[in-house]
Amino acid sequence: MNREMKSGGIVVSGFRNNELFDASSPHNRDDCLLQWRLLRDCFYENGVVLNTLDQCDESCLDFVIHVDVRVVNKGGPPCFLVVYETPLTWPKNANLDLYSSYRHVFTWDDDVAESNGGTVLRYPQYAKALNSDTAQKRKKLCCMIASNKSANVNDGRELYSDRIKVIRWFQDHAPEHFDLYGHRWDQPPPSVGRLGRGLAILIGKCYRFVGYKPFMSYCGPISSKGEVLGRYKFAICFENAKDFKGYVTEKIFDCFAAGCIPIYLGASNISELIPDDCFIDYRTFGSFAKCYEYMCSVSDEQLNDYQLAISNFLVSRKAVPFHPANFAKTIVHGVMAANGWAKT
Repeated sequence: MNREMKSGGIVVSGFRNNELFDASSPHNRDDCLLQWRLLRDCFYENGVVLNTLDQCDESCLDFVIHVDVRVVNKGGPPCFLVVYETPLTWPKNANLDLYSSYRHVFTWDDDVAESNGGTVLRYPQYAKALNSDTAQKRKKLCCMIASNKSANVNDGRELYSDRIKVIRWFQDHAPEHFDLYGHRWDQPPPSVGRLGRGLAILIGKCYRFVGYKPFMSYCGPISSKGEVLGRYKFAICFENAKDFKGYVTEKIFDCFAAGCIPIYLGASNISELIPDDCFIDYRTFGSFAKCYEYMCSVSDEQLNDYQLAISNFLVSRKAVPFHPANFAKTIVHGVMAANGWAKT
């Protein structure tokens, strides 16, 4: 390596041996790791080599990036924080006192960024060209793509249980209009924490042994979200948690890329970030029964109008903060500026 090049390490849960930057990784479904490859490339263009931390000699590093709050080595290189998850998934992200251990913080939470002198960083989305199949070609009404999980802490803002309620509503009232995809729906919904998840896995093994199916709408795991979503008019698009300002993940953009209209619940300020005519806001309905009635009443012409609004949004300036390239450039610019390095 060129001795003039600087060196950085990055820590992301579940990734070692630079798999984070490997387009052929089995974790790279629908190219969901694109932003990390762009981040590495952008750093390299600015004279910095970035590797996952397990591939580095930390004593020789110029900086480390933590994706979500971790223990900072106070005697080591300066650390930067990229907040990815809500505190319901990563409880340490709730402890703002820990943020002071970092040289700079990047977060989707506008309020936290402002109070900590950090940088707002939208969750990176990779919405390819809009699936042009019109409503008339989509014969199926609604689906959900999600994993059967639970939060790591008890919190009224979690939406895992709300997904279960929707699945069961369809199962009881309109099974012919709903399909469920994802992982672990052949087991019961887990309760909070590792113990609850472990118990659900054990019970799931018993279910499979006796041939019991806890969710009759379950169609199994998938290899591509886009291929599945492209067959449906609507998709249940609930984030893992609600009422977190700025927390907009890939879920709604997966729908956009497939030309599927999302039934959205999550970020409290979603309408400030994405135009209202691109999605159906679940908060406007008093019950899922009313939401279902609305879905059934939407004409093909109205669905095509939603698709047009989505298409216009994806190519607008308002979508730029969500672009993977913007995600990479924002982090590189922030790290370079905080370290006093010239950016090329």
